[in-house]
Amino acid sequence: MDHDEFEDGLHGHSHSHDNFPDDPHDDLDDFGDVGEAVEIEGMEMLTIRSVGIDIGSSTSHLVFSQLVLRREGAAFSSRFRVTDRQVLYRSPIMLTPYVSGTLIDTDNIREFVRQSYEEAGFTPETVDTGAVVITGEALKKENARPISELFAKESGKFICASAGPNHEALLAAHGCGAVALSKDESATVLNIDVGGGTTKLSLIRNGVVTSTAAVTVGARLIAFDEENRITRLEEPALDLLNEIGRILAVGRAISESVKEDFAARMSEILALVIRNAPLTGIAERFLLTDPLEDYQGPSEVDYVVFSGGVSEYIYDHDAASYGDLSPQFARHIRESLKTVF
Repeated sequence: MDHDEFEDGLHGHSHSHDNFPDDPHDDLDDFGDVGEAVEIEGMEMLTIRSVGIDIGSSTSHLVFSQLVLRREGAAFSSRFRVTDRQVLYRSPIMLTPYVSGTLIDTDNIREFVRQSYEEAGFTPETVDTGAVVITGEALKKENARPISELFAKESGKFICASAGPNHEALLAAHGCGAVALSKDESATVLNIDVGGGTTKLSLIRNGVVTSTAAVTVGARLIAFDEENRITRLEEPALDLLNEIGRILAVGRAISESVKEDFAARMSEILALVIRNAPLTGIAERFLLTDPLEDYQGPSEVDYVVFSGGVSEYIYDHDAASYGDLSPQFARHIRESLKTVF
């Protein structure tokens, strides 16, 4: 993929794609009128309401959905599978609140969840199932596990999960439409999911995720207020600042030059991983997982799909600053990858 092909191959998918097979009963027409088939709710078909609560290192949000499940076979022991999904309500996206560098603001998130339920017209009693998922740097906070269990208990019949980097990459690849694109085009797609604390990569061949990886570079490793005073510094940020010869501390101001230098170095590390280059020093330390398995490098990639919060800036869907390095990181990613693909 040359530079022009890279520009053409950038795909932005902000929604998931569901692909269902054609009606397997079409051939019944050959037997004449056999009468109208009736699906019995609770036996052949189930309609349930679900809610997902995503608490990430950078942002948090909720999605309320209605799911239709149908039995796969004639036997009552057959499994049900999801055949239709309708999104009923998407909450606003909230910057994940923290009371300190090691604690998530539980009260703030609880109020956000309560308001989202109210705006969606739901109560915990009207929810059939769902999940609370904590991802990225938020997983490392001291109260991450108690928070997920709290909301799982309060929000209905829920499971709580901590999505590790490989699982998070897999979820992103399916959720952003990269898997559907790969399947539809019989192509090799590289999904780059750029978040607040980590960046996940998924290699997808012909609709199948064959390998995933993650690296500790993200737009919210450093957070600051309207006056550019540091409000949060993650441990990886301190490591990277030391490597580029910069010193920062919570409460001190961050200059534009430091923002640019930090974002540029993160994009360089990400580019090394995408190139499948040998990693040493901080680049090796920042790799959270094994490298992409059986990956031949950018030459085998037909399409690049960005997802995650920073993708909004990569695709020029947003330009505002929300107290992090999203604008700077997105610009440097785009520039650095022009030399990769």
